[in-house]
Amino acid sequence: MTLHRMTTLFSAYLLVGLGLASTVVVSNKYLPYTAPAAAAVVSSSATPIDVTLQSSEDPVGNVDVVLDLLHQDYLSPVNDKQLFASSFKLLRDYLKTQKVDLKKVDTLPDNITDRKELTARWGTMIDQLEAATKGKYTRQHLVYMALKGMLLALKDPYCVVFEPKEFRAFEEHMTGGNFGGIGVLIELDRDHKNRVTVAEPIADGPAEKAGIKAGDVLAKINGDNTVGWDIEKAASKIRGEIGSKVALDILRPREHRTIPFQVTRDKIHVRSVTSKMPKPHVAYLRVQVFAEETGKEFEEEMEKMRGKGAKAVIIDLRNNGGGYINAAISMCSHLVQPGDRIVSVVNPRTNRSDEHEAERAELYDWPCVVLINRFSASASEITAGCLQDHKRAKLVGETSFGKASVQQVEQLVDGGAFKYTVAHYLTPSGKDIHRKGIKPDVTIKAAEGDKTDKVLDAAVKMMEKELQAH
Repeated sequence: MTLHRMTTLFSAYLLVGLGLASTVVVSNKYLPYTAPAAAAVVSSSATPIDVTLQSSEDPVGNVDVVLDLLHQDYLSPVNDKQLFASSFKLLRDYLKTQKVDLKKVDTLPDNITDRKELTARWGTMIDQLEAATKGKYTRQHLVYMALKGMLLALKDPYCVVFEPKEFRAFEEHMTGGNFGGIGVLIELDRDHKNRVTVAEPIADGPAEKAGIKAGDVLAKINGDNTVGWDIEKAASKIRGEIGSKVALDILRPREHRTIPFQVTRDKIHVRSVTSKMPKPHVAYLRVQVFAEETGKEFEEEMEKMRGKGAKAVIIDLRNNGGGYINAAISMCSHLVQPGDRIVSVVNPRTNRSDEHEAERAELYDWPCVVLINRFSASASEITAGCLQDHKRAKLVGETSFGKASVQQVEQLVDGGAFKYTVAHYLTPSGKDIHRKGIKPDVTIKAAEGDKTDKVLDAAVKMMEKELQAH
């Protein structure tokens, strides 16, 4: 796979799918389940917020929940007036581009600073916009657009609100799927006029068993031509009830032909950890995201590789944008000694200071190399930083992304959610890698058009040399 295709998949996957996340998330109060845009989870030590808004009530009430959470837990103090001013301005600016007549929509008076009055004026603005847009946008969508405009005042790219459908997709990504589908990762491939294209069929899924391959263009789904479709629309058409069938017309560019397929949908679960044996006694584990089952899947794949004779391991965290903190802790606990510090989570504003140590787990004391690149972020950096600081692994590749902020996710009662920054993390030795990244022990840069994976090749040679020395 070329670097271009890897970065395209990083930003555009749907399981059938969702874009990879660049977030460490620390709340799992709303589970089951959970970032270039994210997420890692431990049991939250935050005091629960009393959310009284009901799903049948006005979604305008979400603003009070968001403000309460910001004032209680956010990493920095917030200014209500600045938040509301940003919301008014940016939503109005956007709607002007949509040719909405805003003559009857109030602006925010400069002399108002009281939160209660600001909230009331904000609600009135939503009422007026609902009338002005004449049904073009639902009330709920207007509220979420206004909240997104509000949060831009924080200048924190990791502080966002999810509309209900966005949050459902986020949750699905972090559970590895568990939906009715055919088991493909899809992308809009710019090499084929942005057509909906199979990036990768999921191993042993219905699509792979039917003969669908990476690079196949989904020309028609149930007879509908997919020209101009986005990934979300294609995903919604591919998914369906387990046991039902979907008709696909597959354009296979390299064979210059279109092939019809009838694929029976099945329950799809996409493993976050996969493995192979590139050389005798050398295991390769690719961790795509730090999700709900990552710790368990890591141990399963390590046991599988041990059964095949592995005595050394390469862990690939390239293009892994993050995940749950507890997934990173669980994985590191298999590689460092029980009680070793894995990560420190701090928030000076709220006097928060949490030290997370390795748990008792099956220990794999094999020689280890970790692959990182500029898209390895957040929980990936927690893992890489832990293993580097404890001298348990050599890091190979490029300097990582540099994201050391920690987010918490709170579900809103209308099905949406609010993700906001609650802390900062430090590596075991106390290093702050935010906006700096983690430097590899061995720097090897991949380039567009590389025909081989020279980073992985170098790691394999390192492991072979290590094994020969022992």
